[in-house]
Amino acid sequence: SGYQKNASALFKILMPTHLAKNIIIVPDGLLNYLPFESLYNNASKKYIVQEHVIAYDYALPMYLLRKQLKTSFNYKTQLAAFAPNYGGDINLTRDASFKDLKFAKQEAETISKLFDGDLYNAKLATKQTFINQMEKYKIFHLSMHSQLYEDDFNKSFLLFSNNEKLYFSELYGMNIPAHMVVLSACNAGNGLMKSGEGIMSMSSALSY
Repeated sequence: SGYQKNASALFKILMPTHLAKNIIIVPDGLLNYLPFESLYNNASKKYIVQEHVIAYDYALPMYLLRKQLKTSFNYKTQLAAFAPNYGGDINLTRDASFKDLKFAKQEAETISKLFDGDLYNAKLATKQTFINQMEKYKIFHLSMHSQLYEDDFNKSFLLFSNNEKLYFSELYGMNIPAHMVVLSACNAGNGLMKSGEGIMSMSSALSY
């Protein structure tokens, strides 16, 4: 197919001859928008995701820093899932009220049961609770609204219960030692491209 042909051509340009099983990619510029998992290896007749484990870093200094960090924490338990309660009518204008996400609570409840984790649902899913608990869990799953401001990304936020906003700028000053944070929220990976930094998104802010 045309897609497979293009995916194979990109593979030849971007990927080395010999690939390790685990690959960490630090993309630059427009390559931040390319899902490397979808590149096609014509020699093996398989997509990269079928043969390798792909991970990404937003910038080389961040990758090098992460390699140096060898901190350990006594986690309270494996996972915490958050599903806030909003109760407002949906309005797509900025700084508007938000209504409950239809399946967010069901999603968070199912995941917390699967991993024998803790569920912070409805009124319990506050910003302050997240801040108080951030060093106690190995994995966080956040099922919530987020708002993206491309003109001033520092105003972008994750929205907890009681319409409490956790801003992009706040995340950069936080120490969240979790091994993984899942953002089940709109526009969490979108943002402005910044030279040397990659895409400035809620995801990148959490990683920092």
